[in-house]
Order: sequence, then structure tokens, then C-alpha cells
Amino acid sequence: VVGASIFLPEYGWMLLAEIDKKEAFASLKALVVVALIIGVVGAAAVTGVAITFAVSTTRPIKYLTSATERFTSGDFECRMEVTRKDEIGSLARSYNIMAEELSRVIIKDKRMMEALKVEIEGRKRVEEDLRKLFNAVEQSSCSVVITDTKGSIEYVNPKFCRVTGYVPAEVIGQNPRILKSGEQPSEEYKCLWDTITAGGEWQGEFHNKKKNGEFYWEYVSISPVRNDEGVITHFVAIKEDITERKRVEDELREQRDQLESLTSQLTASNKELEAFCYSVSHDLRAPLRSINGFSKALMENCSDRLD
Repeated sequence: VVGASIFLPEYGWMLLAEIDKKEAFASLKALVVVALIIGVVGAAAVTGVAITFAVSTTRPIKYLTSATERFTSGDFECRMEVTRKDEIGSLARSYNIMAEELSRVIIKDKRMMEALKVEIEGRKRVEEDLRKLFNAVEQSSCSVVITDTKGSIEYVNPKFCRVTGYVPAEVIGQNPRILKSGEQPSEEYKCLWDTITAGGEWQGEFHNKKKNGEFYWEYVSISPVRNDEGVITHFVAIKEDITERKRVEDELREQRDQLESLTSQLTASNKELEAFCYSVSHDLRAPLRSINGFSKALMENCSDRLD
């Protein structure tokens, strides 16, 4: 039993009310049952909505993650299909815009890298060719001299130093006239300069002087060097030491002169011998004819006695 009381002071009464406990809580139980049913249904609904929302949200994010991984792996054409108009759709559109811009930049950079690679390879080939040319000049058996357009020496190779006795520091900035022996006329040097400044090639022989004062012969070929515009920027001289060849030529010349002198003497001696032989032949022929005639007469007249 459930009861309740109230005091009425005006009348001095006490009111009491009683009700059966089951009857009193019957409606409350019904409310509890209804509340439980509503709670279970609500929870199920919320769970279903949450699952649906999670699936609808995580699936595009998963697609976006996969597309991003494919893009970073080199598939620059990978894009997302935009089917939604909410934040996920905005995210997909933003990804597509970003991927388009990045792919354009990456392709452009890739082309630039390829062009740069080709340029680097070309420069390496040029550097290799220059290295070969430099080594060839450095190890050449001929002297090589490079001057500017005013004739000041800018480069000499080791062979030049071995032939002349000068080191590079002593000749760089100098004019090749430091090698002049003074034996050749100035007109020849003028002809040389006029030829090469006009763009031609000059060839000839010089009798020059070394650092120690010793004279030597060299055969020289001088030609201009032009830039891409065809303007003369330098002159290059290729020199061959022909001192030994000149010495041999002088010896051969002396021997030839001696042979010519001996030939002249032999020719004169032959002429004298021919004259002597002619004289002997002429002087002896007459007595021999007399002896021959006398012998024939003797044989005819005294043949019977000679037997």
C-alpha cells in the first residue's frame, strides 16, 4: 500500500489517502516500458545512421587516399569521380584541381630535366673533346703558341719550353719577337702579319734564337682563330724544329759540292786521258804499219828459208 497525508489546520483534520502499490505504479511501469522501447529503437536508429554516415564518409576518403597513393607513384592521370555536393565532394574537386596543377608542373619539370640532361651530356662531350684537344696540344711533338690579335703570347705548350729554354711565365704577355735572331729582313715579318690579319695562313722558316743564345731553325705555320661570328680573336702558330734537318741539308749540300768538284776533276782527267790515248794510238800506228809491211815482205821472199 502506498499512502499520503495532509493536515488541515482550519478544521483540525488530518486527511489520509491510501492506494494499492501495484495500482499506483502500473502506469509508471507502462511508461518505463515505452521509454525502454523508444530508447532501444532510438539507439538502433542512431547506430544505423552512424554506420551509414561512417560508410558514406570513409569510402570516399578511402578512394581519395588510394588516388593520392597512385598519383605519388607516378600515375599523374589519376582523378576522382565527383558525385557528391557536400564537403566530401568539395574535397574530391579540390584534389582533382591540385592533381591537375601538380601533373602540369611535374610534366613540365620532367621535360626540363630531360632537356637539362641532354644539355649536360652535350657539355660533357664538349668537355671531353676539349680535354682531348688540350692533351693533344700539351703532348704534341711540335711547339704550339697562341697569341691575341695584338701578338701577345697567351699560351705555349711544353714542347715550346723544351726547344727555346723559356718557361711559360717568361713568355706569357710577351711578343714572339723575343725569339728573333735578327737575321731575317723586316719585310718578311710584315708579309707574315699582313697575311694572318687578313685571314690567311702563313708558312715559312725562321732562324730564331733560344734563351741561352743558341740559334735554331724551325718551320712555322700561323693561322687565325675565329669566333662564332667569324671575327678573328687569336692566332695559333705550329712550329717544327728543323735544325737537325737543316744540318743534314748543309752536309748534303757540301757533299754535293764536293762530288760536283770531283766530277769536274774526273771529267777533266778523262779528257786528258782520251787525248793521251789518241796521241799514243796515232804515234804508234805508223811504226806498226811499217813493221807489218816488212813482215809480209819477209814472209814472201824468205818463206822457204824460214821453214
